[in-house]
Amino acid sequence: MQIRKLEIFGFKSFADRVIIQFDEGVTGIVGPNGCGKSNVVDALRWVMGEQNAKHLRGDQMQDIIFNGSQSRGAMGLAEVTLTLENDGQGVPQDYAHFEEIEITRRLYRNGESEYEINKRACRLRDITEFFLGTGVGTKAYSIIEQGRVSNIVQAKAEDRRNLIEEAAGITKYKVRKQAAERKMESTEQNLLRIQDITREVESRLETLEKQAEKASKHQALVEQIRALELHTATLQFFEYTNRLNFLSHQSIAQEQDWLESNQAIHTEEADFQEQRSRLLYLEEKLTLTQNTIHATESSIALANQDIAFSQSTLSSRQKQTLQIQAEMKRLSERLQELSENQSHLERQSHEFEQLASKSKADMNAQFEQVQALSQTRSKLRENQQQIQNRLLLSSRTATQSQSEVQELLQKGEQLKARTRMLDQELERINEQIQDHDSQKSNFVTEIDKVRMERNEANQQISILQEELRALQPVSAEKASLKQKQVQRIALNEGRLSAVLESLQENKKPEHRNYKHLADEFDIPEAYESLVEDACSARLEAYLVASFEEGLELAKHGRIRFLPKDTKPFQFEIVRDSSEARIQWPEAIKNNTILITESGELFDTDRSCVAGAKTKSGGLLAKRRESQSLQSSLNELAKELSMLESDLHQLDQRKQSIHRELDAQRSVQQALLLTLARLEEGFRNQESTRRSLSQRLQQLNAEREKNASLSPDTDSKLEKLQKQRAQALDHHQALEMQLKEVQDEASLFEQRFVQDSETLTKRRIEAASALERQNNLIRSQEQLAKNQDDIRIQVRNLENQLLDFCQDEVQLNEQISIAQKKLETATQELQTFKIAHQEQKKTNDEKKTQIREIETKLGTKRQEMEQSQKTLTKLQLEMREQELGLQNLDQRLYEKYQVWAHEILSDYHHRSRHENSAYELGALKRQVEHLGPIHLEAIQEFREMEKRYQFLKAQGDDLTQALEQLQAAIHKINDTTKQRFDEAFRAINERFSHVFPRLFRGGKAWLQLTDPSDLLNTGVEIFAQPPGKKLASIALMSGGEKALTATSLIFAIFLMKPSPFCLLDEVDAPLDEANVDRFSTLVQEMSKVSQFIVITHNKRTMEQSDRLYGITMEQPGISKAVNVRVKQPNIQS
Repeated sequence: MQIRKLEIFGFKSFADRVIIQFDEGVTGIVGPNGCGKSNVVDALRWVMGEQNAKHLRGDQMQDIIFNGSQSRGAMGLAEVTLTLENDGQGVPQDYAHFEEIEITRRLYRNGESEYEINKRACRLRDITEFFLGTGVGTKAYSIIEQGRVSNIVQAKAEDRRNLIEEAAGITKYKVRKQAAERKMESTEQNLLRIQDITREVESRLETLEKQAEKASKHQALVEQIRALELHTATLQFFEYTNRLNFLSHQSIAQEQDWLESNQAIHTEEADFQEQRSRLLYLEEKLTLTQNTIHATESSIALANQDIAFSQSTLSSRQKQTLQIQAEMKRLSERLQELSENQSHLERQSHEFEQLASKSKADMNAQFEQVQALSQTRSKLRENQQQIQNRLLLSSRTATQSQSEVQELLQKGEQLKARTRMLDQELERINEQIQDHDSQKSNFVTEIDKVRMERNEANQQISILQEELRALQPVSAEKASLKQKQVQRIALNEGRLSAVLESLQENKKPEHRNYKHLADEFDIPEAYESLVEDACSARLEAYLVASFEEGLELAKHGRIRFLPKDTKPFQFEIVRDSSEARIQWPEAIKNNTILITESGELFDTDRSCVAGAKTKSGGLLAKRRESQSLQSSLNELAKELSMLESDLHQLDQRKQSIHRELDAQRSVQQALLLTLARLEEGFRNQESTRRSLSQRLQQLNAEREKNASLSPDTDSKLEKLQKQRAQALDHHQALEMQLKEVQDEASLFEQRFVQDSETLTKRRIEAASALERQNNLIRSQEQLAKNQDDIRIQVRNLENQLLDFCQDEVQLNEQISIAQKKLETATQELQTFKIAHQEQKKTNDEKKTQIREIETKLGTKRQEMEQSQKTLTKLQLEMREQELGLQNLDQRLYEKYQVWAHEILSDYHHRSRHENSAYELGALKRQVEHLGPIHLEAIQEFREMEKRYQFLKAQGDDLTQALEQLQAAIHKINDTTKQRFDEAFRAINERFSHVFPRLFRGGKAWLQLTDPSDLLNTGVEIFAQPPGKKLASIALMSGGEKALTATSLIFAIFLMKPSPFCLLDEVDAPLDEANVDRFSTLVQEMSKVSQFIVITHNKRTMEQSDRLYGITMEQPGISKAVNVRVKQPNIQS
């Protein structure tokens, strides 16, 4: 799975669409500082799923969109498309059948994002999971920047572990484990809640069982009391009804008189209404005539306006004709100018074509010259190396001969002195061996002490981690409660918003600042439906400051309104309908509506509302619901504030624990370094003691050898002196030959570097010339398009000129027709005004007749009111009996929810008991003896028992699910440990081989901070460059840190090669020798992985198979120029 191409559009400085093709091997990206090279890295990281804007060198994600320059405006989106080649390795199974995999990511300036895989929409999570476990990703080891190199060395041991995990392919297992742990945590919380509820239900079930038994006894006693009291009530009912019937017959006769008076009034009112209807008809007819006059006057005015408009339009058309003729002349001149520019561009295009051909020829000639110089340089280097090897051999021979001569000369003289010195040195070595044995014992004691301190630090870390794990479920529970509280608030806010919207939805925008009459009343909830049924229209009336304001408001739509200074009707609660009927006449005068406690309503228009109540859903109910919801929101907000305070305290404690953990880990790190230093000292002591023992053996052997020297030392000395003289002569000759070859090689090296730089310059010049030639071709095409557009505009203007001529003829005809209509309308207006005067006279006569009828009707109404007063006096005499009957009914309904007439068939035939009062008192005493009774206990007991069984089944299901999750996590942990251990050992082995290769010696290794905990252990780096003692890697130079980190990255690649690798100026801190070794390793590993290298180093550029130059021809806009450095391998 290698990169085939990267397409960038609108991303940072890439305003134009840029396509960068990638081949196998090494692709170099070069260019000056600030040209946008690192934007290529950011684009690749972004399209692979990077979500943190700071990792892309921005403050917010919209910063990656091209923000404009001096010559270009800002763009509205950024788009990057990554095309991968499917070679069957590392591709997820779902995409294994595709030859190419295309991943696209877009970001719009309004914050919206789009994600696609192979042109199909997907989620960002799908793109992230695509790269899991492949070694490729935004945080994997496949993308290494200069800053990240130092981070690898300076990072915490726990953070450095991520590189090993990615190489081991266990990232996807960690994601699965986190999901399983979250699910298990949620399941544990649910199980705890179920267990708490089950225990509470068990306790409640025992209490309810006792209460249910007591409630059954209570029900039996209450039923007996009910039967006695209902029997007594039926007897009282008959007494009241008999008396009430007698009084009712007397009131019927008086009521008949009142009805006859009322009928006479209705007859007069009907005649009155008929006369008023006739008057309304006459007024409507008069209004119609007035409207006809107004319409005729409007027609006359409209005809005058049409004539004026047509004349104005005619004048405008004439002016536009002159403008069109001027525009046609200007376009003709512009067409001539574009033709001249076209000829000029053709000449420039021909000149740049010649320049591009010349640049290409110069580049080919320079390339052949560089190849010839490269071959000569290689031969000189081989010759130089051969001479250096011969010179080294000659030097060793001369030195050896000189040493042997000196040794023979001094051996005889020093033999006795040497013997004495050997005796002294033997004594001194024996003393040193004793000292080293003592120091070795001290080192062992110190190492044991440091190991104990390290174990104590590990125990302290475990204690802090255990406390942190204990805080996690508490924090999770608080967060869950907070989430639920936020959901409740959102739900109530939604309901409150819906209620408020329903109150406003039928209002027009002009009416929403006015209150309804319903807002002035505080109606109990029990009477809301009754009031709304009777007064809904009046309650919806708008309250206005004055009658005139109400009329102005009615212009926006038909409404009912009431001035605030007008006294509205009132509400009054009375006990029953009898009392209401007595107070009704006076209430009508006071504009007061009476409502009884049993649910009847006596209105001011003499109508009564009674019957079953309906559910309230009007203004009153919605207003009450909005107030209740607002109160509930305030309580929920207080509870949410308390939860947030608890969460803040928990977060502070967790942060404190994390700080203590960091401190303990720092102590642990220091102890690890101390332990490594002590162990290194212990090993040095062992090595020194072995060296002293070997030296002791050598001295003994030397003493024996000196005693056995042969007498022929003189002849051997003469022979060695002749050999030394010959070797010196040969050595001088080789030195002169080496100097000549070095001078010649230095001259060719300088010429090779100069010609290589010239070749690169020629390539860039050739590409730039070709790009400018293409720009000229596009400019020619644009000029041709502009010429076509102008010709089309000229034809359009000619057609428009012709249309204007036709419009002038039509406008003249319209003016003539409008003048004729004006004359006709003027004559009709005079006729309508005469008819209007006659109708007004008839209307005045009818108004006089209606006023006479109103006078007669007032006299008859006074007679009816006198009859009403007589009837009221008779009804007052009935009040005492009605109140007694209603009180009886009310007591029965309040106590037993029945009316007296409903129980007559069950209780009135029973005989009266003389001891019924005593029996009733005894039953009541038994009820009091039972004490407080929970009447709902029987039903609650049955429901609670069902709930207990349900909760128990749920608890069993959750326990089973928890066991399955624990098994899955255990399996994931085992797999993770095995893969991590295998990967760590493999990477450590390769790291110990790569490090000496890059440093030309030294040693390095990786070490786990806690080998007993493979799931969480950190990874420490220990490095010892050649010639230096082991010390903290923080003390290394920048180049040493870079080489150390590079060694680790290459070791990971040797263990698990990533499909591709991007190195962003990783070679910047390296010198030339280290760059050569770095480039050699990159070339070796490019055989198995695709490498993309961003660099300023010429030696690294030489190793690249393809180069892309990033330039800014226009300020702030990056472009890519492609240069192939090496010819592709035909066989491959």
